[in-house]
Amino acid sequence: MATILQADLTNKPLDPARFEANFTAPTAGCQLVFIGRVRNHDQGRGVEAITYSAHPDAAGELQQIASEASAVPGVQEVAVLHRVGHLSIGEVAVLAGVSAAHRRAAFSTVSWLIDAVKDRVPVWKKQVFSEGDAVWSNVDTDFQPQSRYAAHCAIPGFGASGQDRVMSAKVLVVGAGGLGSPIIAYLAAAGVGLSAAGGALGIADGDTVSLSNLGRQVIHPFNRQGELKTASAAATVRALNPEVNVSAEPSLDAQNAAAIISRYDLVVDATDTFASKYLISDTCAKLSRPLVWGSAVGTNFEVSVFSPAVGTCLRTLYPTQPPPASTPDSATVGILGPVCGQAGSLMATEVLKMVAGWGEPLIGRLVIGDARRGKWNVVDYSTRAAAQFPNPNYSETLSGETGDRKGEKS
Repeated sequence: MATILQADLTNKPLDPARFEANFTAPTAGCQLVFIGRVRNHDQGRGVEAITYSAHPDAAGELQQIASEASAVPGVQEVAVLHRVGHLSIGEVAVLAGVSAAHRRAAFSTVSWLIDAVKDRVPVWKKQVFSEGDAVWSNVDTDFQPQSRYAAHCAIPGFGASGQDRVMSAKVLVVGAGGLGSPIIAYLAAAGVGLSAAGGALGIADGDTVSLSNLGRQVIHPFNRQGELKTASAAATVRALNPEVNVSAEPSLDAQNAAAIISRYDLVVDATDTFASKYLISDTCAKLSRPLVWGSAVGTNFEVSVFSPAVGTCLRTLYPTQPPPASTPDSATVGILGPVCGQAGSLMATEVLKMVAGWGEPLIGRLVIGDARRGKWNVVDYSTRAAAQFPNPNYSETLSGETGDRKGEKS
C-alpha cells in the first residue's frame, strides 16, 4: 500500500508548490501533480466567481478514493485536496498527486483520481455568471443548499444571496443558557457558519448543565447534566446541522475577551450578569463589532442591536453598570421558560437580518416584552448621543467574567 499524504477538504487557499514538496519517496521514478483552477467561462458564458459547498460525507468519500488509489501497484504516494468556500478566477480548486516507480502508473492513477473525485465526492458548485445570475451544479437536487434553506431563499429581498451571507458568517454566541439555547438552535438550523462556506458559529460559556437549567435551556437534554454547556450545545448543533463549523469557546474575561471576539464578525450577548454584559459591549465597541443584545428575567425581556456604524452600545441605553445585587435576577424572582424562547427567537432573527444585510435591524430601538400582560413595546433611542470610547471606566468594566458562578443562568 502506498502512503496517503493528504486527503481532505479545506477552505484555505491551495499552494501547488507546497503540495508538490510533500512527495519525497526516494524510490519514485515519476511524480505527477494535477492542478485544477477556476476558469472564467463555462459553456460559452463568462464566469465571475465560484463557490464550492460540501455534503458532510464528502471528506470521508475523498479519503476512500485516496485509499483505493494507494492500492494501485507501483504507486508509492497519494495526495488529493479539494477547496470549499468562495473562489475567485484563477484560484486552485483541486490538487491531486501521485508518485510511482514508473510514469505509466502515475499517469493512469492521477487520471483515475480526478475522475473519481468528480463522479463520487458530493461537492457542488455555484457559478456566478457575468450576467449576474448564479447556478448550482454537479450534484443531485437533494444535496443542494437551496433544498434545506429553500424557505429562506423564497423570502423577497433575502433570497439565495442573503442565505449565502448567512452561511459564510462568523457569529459568536456568548451564553448557552436560557437565551442562548433558542438562539444557537435557530442559527444552526438556518445554516449560520457552514464549514464549506468559510463560516463559523462560536459558543462561549464556562458553566455546566444542571437539572435546574432544563426547564428553559432547551438545547441541553437530560442526559448531559454535568457536561460543559459549550460541549452540550455544540453536540446539539452537530445533530441539527452537521455542516455547521461549531466551536466551543471559554468563558470571556478581561484577559481573553478581545482575542476571542476579534475572530468573529458579529457577537450575540445571551448572558445574565451586568458584569458580563458591559464587558461584552465595551469590547465589541472597541473592536467595532456589531452586537445583538438581550436580557430576560421573570416574565419580561429586552432586545436591541448595537452597531459600531452609528456608535450605539449598551452604555447608550444604560450609561453606568448597576452595583452588584441591585437589580433582580432569575435566581431571586424566577423566570418563565418560554420568555427565554421569545427573546431568543427575536435575537436570532436580528442576527440573520444583520449578517444577510436584509430588513430593518433593531439598531437604535429597544423591544420591551411583558409576557404576563402579552404586550410588546418598542422604544426609539436613536436620537441619543453615541457613547464615547474609550471611556474613563473602560479598565474597570473589563474586570468581570461571563456567567454567574453564584446563581442560575437565565
